[in-house]
Amino acid sequence: MASEIIVQTLKGPTSGANANKVIIPSGQTLDASGGTLVPSAGAVVQVADGRTITWTSHSTTSYTDTNLSVAFTPKYANSKLYFWVAGSYWWAAADSGGEYFMARIVDSRTGNSILPQAGSYQSLWFQGSHGNYDTYDRMVTGFTSIDNDSTATRTYTVQVRLYSGTQTVRCFEHTADNIIRVMEIKQ
Repeated sequence: MASEIIVQTLKGPTSGANANKVIIPSGQTLDASGGTLVPSAGAVVQVADGRTITWTSHSTTSYTDTNLSVAFTPKYANSKLYFWVAGSYWWAAADSGGEYFMARIVDSRTGNSILPQAGSYQSLWFQGSHGNYDTYDRMVTGFTSIDNDSTATRTYTVQVRLYSGTQTVRCFEHTADNIIRVMEIKQ
């Protein structure tokens, strides 16, 4: 027979070894799946990943989309969103002559970069060539975070551009696990 208890507040004892604790005994489960469990500030609320093994080629000084993106719907309008991007790249030709490429993350709701730092680059990374070894696979990683502003669904896409446009860089190819990860953190 199922039973139901209705209370507004559960409180543990105020003294003793388990002061201010409500304990769920071993072998028992507190099931909140039918309701809403409100996490504490600083708790990770959810994590979403986007992955690709299909590279894109970039040879312009304007930002263009890669195949690396993630669809995301935040649970809280005032949370912090933490981003991590990692993947492989290589230059189309050896000895790229000092060329550099930059990456940013773009929000589908605005078409703008999410990166908060000032300046014209708004870049996750500013990565240079490696001389005669340019055609070898390289790994790159970038991190950033932003204050979330709504619970609207959006897609975050990694875009890439060259610094001077004299070479071609290929991003996020099949030899690595290319990933964009977003973590929502309760504030």
